[in-house]
Amino acid sequence: MLREIYKVEEMVTLFSVSKDTNLALIRTAPTVFKERKLYLYNLKTGKKEVLKTDNYGAIEHAFFSPDNQGFFFTARESGSYINNFMLVN
Repeated sequence: MLREIYKVEEMVTLFSVSKDTNLALIRTAPTVFKERKLYLYNLKTGKKEVLKTDNYGAIEHAFFSPDNQGFFFTARESGSYINNFMLVN
């Protein structure tokens, strides 16, 4: 049985669910020229929180750590082409 868990009027370009299925990382792209935002979405309550990524440009990938204590993501530093891979907890 399918059920809708998230609906938005912009394109979802990343959707990663935590191992315990309580949280999701969501990246949206409203239009080509607008900033993409990364959200932490609580699948149980429906609460959505914007994750502050001001120091980074395009976030390409985001995945929860196996222990659900944080997440990994790849991004460019603002104004450069250097890619970073880090754990946030």
